[in-house]
Amino acid sequence: MIDISFLRKNLKEAIKLLSDRVSEKDIKEVILADKKWRGVKQQLDDLLEQRNKLSKMAKSDESARMKVKKLKKKLESLKEDEQRLKKEFEVLINALPNFPQAETPTGKTDRNNVIIKTEGVKPTFKFVPKDYLSLLNSHADINLEEAAKSSGARFVFMKGIVAKLEFALLQFAVDHLSFENFELVFPPTILKKQTMQAMGYLDQAGEQEIFHLQNPIEKGAQFVLAGTAEQSLGGMLIGKIFSHKELPKRYMAFTPCYRREAGSYGKDTRGIIRLHQFEKLELFTITTPDQSNKEHEFILAQQEFLMKQLRIPYQVVDLASGDLGLPSARTFDIESYLPGQNNGKGEYRETHSTSNCTDFQARRLHAKFQTADGEKQLIHTVNGTAFAMQRIIIAIMENYQQEDGSFRIPEVLNKYFSK
Repeated sequence: MIDISFLRKNLKEAIKLLSDRVSEKDIKEVILADKKWRGVKQQLDDLLEQRNKLSKMAKSDESARMKVKKLKKKLESLKEDEQRLKKEFEVLINALPNFPQAETPTGKTDRNNVIIKTEGVKPTFKFVPKDYLSLLNSHADINLEEAAKSSGARFVFMKGIVAKLEFALLQFAVDHLSFENFELVFPPTILKKQTMQAMGYLDQAGEQEIFHLQNPIEKGAQFVLAGTAEQSLGGMLIGKIFSHKELPKRYMAFTPCYRREAGSYGKDTRGIIRLHQFEKLELFTITTPDQSNKEHEFILAQQEFLMKQLRIPYQVVDLASGDLGLPSARTFDIESYLPGQNNGKGEYRETHSTSNCTDFQARRLHAKFQTADGEKQLIHTVNGTAFAMQRIIIAIMENYQQEDGSFRIPEVLNKYFSK
């Protein structure tokens, strides 16, 4: 959630900052709803103060007792109005995205994204390289048909050597990231709805991607399935106050991830790029405002290191403000080169992402840190993909493919396989 006090004091600047992401009308509606809610809340506070004074007098004053009784109905009505207006305000402000950072490219769509670097040597073949969908036909270890029978479209059975490849990738990444002080976590992937909302994933388009559980685990509570471990890890921060000496705190979490892919109708309907369930090793950092950009660059550097070790060519893309996710102030994508795409001519496809969410998530999580001077400030959160397993396996299949349809294992992973 953005800072409403900043919005009140800097409306013109806020409208300009968010111009690629929401309309001026949306922002002004938040200001109007805030004004209405605060007006009624002030009336309620004044009336409560008046009632409290009269209640003290009512012990010995019949007139005061009568006035207290009269105030009761008015207070009940005002409380209902205040709660209704507060909810209307929260719905509107929760739908506003984070303010993009000054360095973020401007523009409303992904056409305004900026490629900031290209790394790696593209593989050469003595044959026309196949795309991974064609290669899938050569590998019974990746089975979509069996998954469709048991679970439906956009699911997969991964077995044998491909399942071992996923474990090898996980071990490789965890080994490296442990040396960079990332703590391994296995978090829950069933979340309370309010946790998901605090992380910024239940508003705007994010809602349509989420699986909701119909039968409550706890009476009166609503639950959802996590679409990324970042959402689960954020739940660890609720109400916490860290010392500045503890930060940055770095976590890595390996989880199944669940997405409806409702916003990608017609895109990658075949294959394993867009699944309803997939596995991912996610990075998540808690840090201070003055260090979050540095930490963002650090996570990008870890992603690049892993890609260079796998020897998969890639490009880094700086996302335009209009293409950012709701909580993000700046996002870098890594797009892996897939030589079999575009009829063997090759193209880049997104496999990684890393975002600086500044204090957007911390504000609703009430997560703070204490400075050296004892002041309490909101923490900043940064997240990034180490490996989205199915996507990186696709990149390996295409870049390491052989003419007979088989594929080699990247050399750096050999030690994780038996003979």
